[in-house]
Amino acid sequence: MTFDGNGIRMMTPWEMLLSRIDGIFTRLRRRLPYLVWYGDELDVRVIFTADKLPPIEGKSLDAVLGEAIAEYQGSPLVETESALRRLGVSFDTGMGSEGRDWEWDWSLRGPISVRFKSRATSPQHRASAQRRTDKAEG
Repeated sequence: MTFDGNGIRMMTPWEMLLSRIDGIFTRLRRRLPYLVWYGDELDVRVIFTADKLPPIEGKSLDAVLGEAIAEYQGSPLVETESALRRLGVSFDTGMGSEGRDWEWDWSLRGPISVRFKSRATSPQHRASAQRRTDKAEG
């Protein structure tokens, strides 16, 4: 083993090569999508676009928050969340300009799991995709 003047062990040439290769693979792994196998647990963010925060244009923050709370309290999603909580299922929720979101990640607790079934075989046939193409044609 080789030590420098401060008593710190120096890496051998092989250790330096392995360290650089490991760094390259780490950077590649961060850029490439992960493989997901059937039955693997997933972290999911579900966004309900029907429940969005009202636009802020020309309104005070208090007025926007008042509208958001009024809409939130009367939402069927709140009833669904309450029913899930009564069953012992809890997770992070939020509301933003994109819509109301449920985050099924590390915060998901209770008698539930989210597992991978398969990749979408025909996402263009979903109702939301049809609406987007209808709007683009019109």
